[in-house]
Amino acid sequence: MKHGLMKIFGTTWGLAALLLVLASISCLTAAWYYEKEFLTVEGTVKPAGFEEATVSFEVYAGTEHVENTTVHAVIPEYSDITFYISDIENETLLEDFYVTVYLLGEGPLGNITLDQNVTLSLPEGEYDFVFEIHAKASADVTEESTFIVKVAARCEGAAAP
Repeated sequence: MKHGLMKIFGTTWGLAALLLVLASISCLTAAWYYEKEFLTVEGTVKPAGFEEATVSFEVYAGTEHVENTTVHAVIPEYSDITFYISDIENETLLEDFYVTVYLLGEGPLGNITLDQNVTLSLPEGEYDFVFEIHAKASADVTEESTFIVKVAARCEGAAAP
């Protein structure tokens, strides 16, 4: 007497083929599946240019004070850069004022004064500039007062040499 499935498929080979098909389907449906966002990347895009810095100090009437600060700059393309004094408040408090500009690791590039700018050309990159500030107070100052000098940089893309 033939088993019930054997009657349907007629041979042992037919039953074997059916079992193989069922096993394949079972393996396919039993495969592990996993999907999940697991990494988040956040960043901040900053504009290229110069980081800001503030230098504060006291200088006595008739004396000179020298102070250094380093400013980091990101230049996005080959550029002509001009440093200049953009504003000065209470200029009469100062007998002399200038800023010597250095590219870190190199000699002086020049002095910024009210009448003189410092200009240079640089390729794309990150740079550290050292600004050496020289302030000599007027000898005739009789009461404590403050001065403010603002130094600016103008950068313009230029054709590389």
